[in-house]
Amino acid sequence: MEELIQRIRDWACKRLTDGKHDYKDVGYHWKCRICGHKIPDPIEPEPPPQPPPPPPPPPPPPDDGDGDPAGEPNPEKPGQYARDFLWKPVSESDGKLVALCPSAFTGHINSCWLEMDGSRIETGRGVGIYNGNRWHVRFNKVGGGYPPGVEFACKTDSGNVWLWKISTPSRRSGEGKIIPTVRTK
Repeated sequence: MEELIQRIRDWACKRLTDGKHDYKDVGYHWKCRICGHKIPDPIEPEPPPQPPPPPPPPPPPPDDGDGDPAGEPNPEKPGQYARDFLWKPVSESDGKLVALCPSAFTGHINSCWLEMDGSRIETGRGVGIYNGNRWHVRFNKVGGGYPPGVEFACKTDSGNVWLWKISTPSRRSGEGKIIPTVRTK
């Protein structure tokens, strides 16, 4: 009998509400005012979808360690360019002097040479980028063929000249032990 009564209520509810129940809060659940249909407390409606967040800004250019992102080496911080410089008096490939410029100089070198007391002795030949992204510069003699105190000079695109003084040219040196000086343009 209860089933029949519920069916009549459902029929009346559909006829009077166009198939939508007329719920009211009766405590721990909601109940249709017409048919008595019960539902648990409705869940809060989902918030409308939010637009996706804007894409993050592009990353800054890589920092070459001098505080000047992706730019030329900073002449105000020459000590930061001692670590990657290497003077190899006898290279494995041709048995002659090769100098490895710090990686921060890669892409910014205009020319390199050896000088003594401000006078150019020999212009180097850039042969490529190897060993830790360092520009390699070759010369015509072994390192010991140059005078003590010779300077390896590197001119950057901005016109600054960086100099590493080599006290004993016949010995491998650099590797963080020679801080360059800079002649600014």
